[in-house]
This record gives sequence, structure tokens and C-alpha cells, in this order.
Amino acid sequence: LVFLKADIDCKDVITSANWTPNVFKGTFDGDGKTIDNLVLEKEDQVAFFAKVESGAVRNLTFGAGCSFVTSKAASSSSRIYAASLAVTATGTATFAEVVNKGTVMAAAEATGGTKGNYIGGICASYGATGELVGCENYGDVVFSATPEAWMNCGGLFGEVTQSITVKGCINHGSVKFDGSNSGNKSLNVGGIVAGVNTAGF
Repeated sequence: LVFLKADIDCKDVITSANWTPNVFKGTFDGDGKTIDNLVLEKEDQVAFFAKVESGAVRNLTFGAGCSFVTSKAASSSSRIYAASLAVTATGTATFAEVVNKGTVMAAAEATGGTKGNYIGGICASYGATGELVGCENYGDVVFSATPEAWMNCGGLFGEVTQSITVKGCINHGSVKFDGSNSGNKSLNVGGIVAGVNTAGF
């Protein structure tokens, strides 16, 4: 169990160069606290966690000073992922009362790869069988790249691929595709979720 006891200001402490997102297993309780000024720009994928594998993340806010930007694809076979909390989620991961106020973006230089592009205010690709409850996004979610494959750009989740229920999740932010689609790729843009497999709302 990780229990956040105070707000965290990451300015001049955490940078793109010294932050490596890792896999998280367990329970992360933000206790209503805020992580702010976390500004990350990475190749291929960017978020606070690389993956949330089972467990739960709850009662956590990313402040308006946060920014999560995928700068470019490392190779043509790469996938592009960008989100505030997690790149992906697997197992029985549950997100509850997670709020993002920061910017999530695939930069123009992130041309994407042949295996898809996923960005969301909270999680880029949610493939778990837990719950998504009371999550909110206030930040801009923008895909500015020219995709080489399909794109899912969602206010909270780029895609949800398991049969779960999404309850009380709200998007207040701007969600847009701001790139070029000269190759006529499939572009999915949604206020809550862009790509849905079998989720119920």
C-alpha cells in the first residue's frame, strides 16, 4: 500500500531525463492529494506509471502544471501511448476518483508506428477487468501527429478492451485530433473512451 500524505510539487525535482515510468502492483491511495508540475516528454510512451498491473489507484489528482507528451516514435514498429496516470492497465486494476488537470499530447514529431496510437487523459490503453469509477479529466488531450496506423484519442481512456462497467467518469477538457490524416487511417476520438471493445456504461 502506497499512501500519499501530502501534495507533491515536482518542479525542478523530476524531469524527463531522470524519470522512468515503472510497473505498479498494489494499491496507491492518493488521499485526495495532488501531484503537480510533473512535466514529462518521452519517446513511444509517457505516463506516471508504465503499467498498473492489478490492484487499485484511487483518490489522486494530477495538477494543471503537469504535462505528458510523447515526443516521437522510437521506430516505425512502435506504438504511441500518452496519458497522465498509466500507459496501460492489466489484471484486475481499478481506478477510482483519479483526476487529471494536465495536458496529454502526442506531439507533431510523434508520427506513430504501424501498430497503433493511443492517448487518454487518465490511461492510454485499459485492458484490465477491474472498475473505472468517478474518474475525471480537465486537461487538453491532443493528438498532433500524423498517424501511420489507427488512432484512439479519448478524454479519459484511449481504449477499453475488457468487459467492464465505467461509472461516473466525466470529461471536462478538450479532446481533438490536430494532425494530418493523408493516409486515410481510422481515427477514433471520444469524450470518455475513443476505442471500446465490450465495456458497458
